[in-house]
Amino acid sequence: TIDKVTSLMPSIAGPAKAGETELAMTQRPTHEELVPFGADRTTPLRETPKTFNYTPTPLATIVDKQTVATIESSNNSQAIRKNKQGKFNKNSPRGLFQFKFSTAKELMPELESPDQLLDPYISEQLFDRYAAKHAPLLNKFFTESTMTNLYGDREVDITDIYLAHQQGLGGYKEILQFPNRKLRDMKNATRKRNLMSNLSPLTKERIKRKESPTINDWINDWKLFFQNKREGVLLEMTQKQEDIIKPIA
Repeated sequence: TIDKVTSLMPSIAGPAKAGETELAMTQRPTHEELVPFGADRTTPLRETPKTFNYTPTPLATIVDKQTVATIESSNNSQAIRKNKQGKFNKNSPRGLFQFKFSTAKELMPELESPDQLLDPYISEQLFDRYAAKHAPLLNKFFTESTMTNLYGDREVDITDIYLAHQQGLGGYKEILQFPNRKLRDMKNATRKRNLMSNLSPLTKERIKRKESPTINDWINDWKLFFQNKREGVLLEMTQKQEDIIKPIA
């Protein structure tokens, strides 16, 4: 059953690779050259480092986090995204969830080096902390009168957390205020660029069909894409766990 499967999966992170350096990272696959999805996620975690005081958040399930990691890095814990100049720098998004070091330091001040973001265990902790910090802020935002007029009694879900991570909390809150505005008509140039550089496959298909997708289309397409991806991740995780617990004939 699903409960049995997820009970065997305390975390998506396998054992970390020690000794990563900036030089070693440049030799790893980039965000554009990621290893195929299918890494072993059955290895139990090592002992929790006491310095991090880690408590998993219930806001994002194991399947939710695996889905985000699949979308962001193809489940490659060593993925690093190059900047516009095609180079790596200290703040290049990296790891399973593609956190920038500046964001990671806000969530986990005890971090000392971008190398640590390549540790899948730390990367998962960062996403848990991100969800725990930002879900209440988004929930509060949705209770504001202007937002209830637009969305009614809306509850934050995992795709809201993901899109806040993708666009930045301020950026996501900004675009939520204009659900009927067409992407091409976004007045903030930076916001428009961030939206257009993060189109889901469904929104890309709309544009190919010569449609003019709105912010609401962009959000709903991401939600549908995320749900479809999540179902695929859950199926794969279930099959792997069933193979593990299959009785010996």
